[in-house]
Amino acid sequence: MSAIMGVRCGALCLDAQRSHISGAGRRLVLGFALSMLACSRIPDEPDAWSGSADSLEDVRSADHAVVSALEAFQGAIDVGAILGSTTAIYVGDRVHVRQATGTGFAPVSNVGPGTGTANITRLGADSKTGPIWSSAKVDLRDRAHIYGALHTSATLTRGNNVLIDGGTVTGPVGAKINILSSFPTLTVRTTTPITITSGQDARLLPGSYASVTVRPGGTLSLDPDYYSFANVIVESGGKIVTKTDCSPTTLQARTGFTFRGSVLREGGTEGGLGLLVRYEGSTTAPIESRFRGAIVAPNAEINMAAVAHEGRFFAKAVRLQSGASVTASAQAATCSTVTVPPVSPSVSPADIGSAPPLVSAADLDTFLAWFYRIRKAELSEAKLAISRVGNRNDVFTAVATRFETAKDNSHFGEAVMLLSFLGAMALPAAERYLGDLVAGPVPALPDVSGPGVTFSRFDREIAYRQKAIAVLASLGTESAAGVVRSVALNHPVQALRGYALGALVYRDSSVREELRGLVRAEDQHYMDQPRRSDPDFGTKLETYRTKYAQP
Repeated sequence: MSAIMGVRCGALCLDAQRSHISGAGRRLVLGFALSMLACSRIPDEPDAWSGSADSLEDVRSADHAVVSALEAFQGAIDVGAILGSTTAIYVGDRVHVRQATGTGFAPVSNVGPGTGTANITRLGADSKTGPIWSSAKVDLRDRAHIYGALHTSATLTRGNNVLIDGGTVTGPVGAKINILSSFPTLTVRTTTPITITSGQDARLLPGSYASVTVRPGGTLSLDPDYYSFANVIVESGGKIVTKTDCSPTTLQARTGFTFRGSVLREGGTEGGLGLLVRYEGSTTAPIESRFRGAIVAPNAEINMAAVAHEGRFFAKAVRLQSGASVTASAQAATCSTVTVPPVSPSVSPADIGSAPPLVSAADLDTFLAWFYRIRKAELSEAKLAISRVGNRNDVFTAVATRFETAKDNSHFGEAVMLLSFLGAMALPAAERYLGDLVAGPVPALPDVSGPGVTFSRFDREIAYRQKAIAVLASLGTESAAGVVRSVALNHPVQALRGYALGALVYRDSSVREELRGLVRAEDQHYMDQPRRSDPDFGTKLETYRTKYAQP
């Protein structure tokens, strides 16, 4: 779906929900998740699985996320460096560059050509690092200490009392080219700049956005997936919250990156890998507070303040202010996989293997660990595995419980996939559960979002019900069809009536005129929305716009 069509098809839904969604919740219908999951899908099939594989395949594996963020400096990664550059590294006075244990010292790599006048690896007075690989000239100030060898064939300048434990080794120092792969193509969520103010918690879906500014007291919460922003500014007191240690978030900053806040995992604690930032601008990126994670900035300098940073930092130039420290990120004890795997110039999403056995509720957690990582290629296998469960009420109860938990904890992608799971069970109890969800009242939740910022709790409640409508419409039973029809004609929320009408008309266009005589006057336009799969879509869309005075 193009961004333009997302706006066009969402326009009537915007008007339709004005009495039910206030403030930012209304604005979201055009540019955010509801335009993807609701109105913009009505002209096509309201697919029981589209919001599942689309929403979490879109949640790629942790390994792939890490790989994509760290491909820029193969030579540095090969030697285990936590600082790497293609031009210059400036390690200030008294700076320590340490391994994750906090005891040993970590490697540093600079692949800048040795002949460049701006290319240099400089260690300040009383600084300490692990082994150094440097194509550029090396300047070691007084009492600098390299715990290991200095690998270089370039000019070496030494101050007083410099120590190089492993001596100087000449020869190759690793890759001299930038092999950063292209960033994934992402869904455009909004082209309006986002500002998150004090007290706001903006929970954004994966995708591409305009600039974002996190003010003091504001929180930007991100899933373990890919995000792209133009300019990213996190002010002092602002927070970026990631979901887990083992499945990091990858954030692209296209034109600017300024960081003065904090990176936390959900629950407010530190630890784990943190945030993976891929900054593609050319202006210096100031890192003025403790940063946890990894930064790749192939075209710019990153200037890191005199605080204790944690992670890996690769840039055109890396500058550590005097008194700073950098420690490699430790793998969380709860992670079963390595957080930073080996990398190569060409990387594909990790193969998740075949579906694990699913016979009873005891198998569910293992199955869901696989299920949450499926891509479109695994959809058929997932549906087949779930359908084979048969009449297992224990599995149904366990899945329904996990859906409620995911919903309560704002784990939107997981919750949507669990609704698809329930539909694939073809179990009467599951059908009744979905029917109760869509027919029941929508909780009166406060709109806590700012203009164009978040997918609020109210918006998610609408989206869950729209997903359940799509699932019910796909079941093909008279009882499920009856629920969808009842919602289409009677539900108090117009967004749900409209979505149900779209599902009914798509499944059987012959009911269009029958429904036209039954639906409310304000819902008539749902009968005429053209389907994008129609070969005459363009002409029909213009007719539709003219009839309903849409721009």
